[in-house]
Amino acid sequence: MQNFVETKFDRPKVSVILPIYNVEQYIGKAISSLLNQTLKEIEIICIDDSSTDKSNSILKEFAKADKRIVVYRRKKNFGAGSARNLGLKMAKGEVVIFLDPDDWLVLNACELCYNNFKNFNSDIVVFDRYDFLEETGKERINNIVTRPFLNHLSDNNICPSEIEYVFLSLNIWSLAYKRTLIRDNKIRFSKNRNFEDHAFFIKAFLNAKSVSVINKPLYHYRIRNNSLTNTYCNQRVDLYDAKKDIFDYIKNRDISLQFKKSIYYHTILSTFYWYYRFAEI
Repeated sequence: MQNFVETKFDRPKVSVILPIYNVEQYIGKAISSLLNQTLKEIEIICIDDSSTDKSNSILKEFAKADKRIVVYRRKKNFGAGSARNLGLKMAKGEVVIFLDPDDWLVLNACELCYNNFKNFNSDIVVFDRYDFLEETGKERINNIVTRPFLNHLSDNNICPSEIEYVFLSLNIWSLAYKRTLIRDNKIRFSKNRNFEDHAFFIKAFLNAKSVSVINKPLYHYRIRNNSLTNTYCNQRVDLYDAKKDIFDYIKNRDISLQFKKSIYYHTILSTFYWYYRFAEI
């Protein structure tokens, strides 16, 4: 194993949170992409959700070589949302990034995100991604996340409520968050095992005062046939709970009609999309 940096930063600039469950074949690439980041002042929080494969032993080996890695193993499997919530409690960085353990970051992702937060005083930074098709090994740039923002930017910063249909396509891992935004507004992931992240980014945007954009792909998203999404996409009850959580959250909030329309538009389209996926099973 490579000898990585052994310095532990008491006040990391960026906290990267990974929920780990039976990903022994992928975890090395994900962790290596973090250890080799151009920004060294990071912490890597790995929540092992009671893996039954070699994931935990692999993580321990990495942690021996680099003290920026924090490994916490749970005695029982509670799901990715619960694991991320625990990671948020442990996080010390000014900025939080979520990384799924079968994906990886470009090597300057943390630096670009952190500098963007500092330069524009943003609550959220949005960036593009690469879609990696595991079956073919091919990769393509996906900018559907940043696209709604690009025509509305003023000095690279914008209030999300000013954009109609800003939620065209969002996910937790094409975003970086100011940790105080999440902490002060008590934003957490659902305890459900599926669609646990759907309400998270909606709540984050509702509480964000400013969003900035990095019009570059910083995240490599692996598309594989046996992913959790494909495995559990028949869980209609969790989908219903996720969407109800969104509607309940915005019901009594003092937000513009335009912003509400944006949320309704995204939520309804997302629901139709997933029910279409259910029909394919």
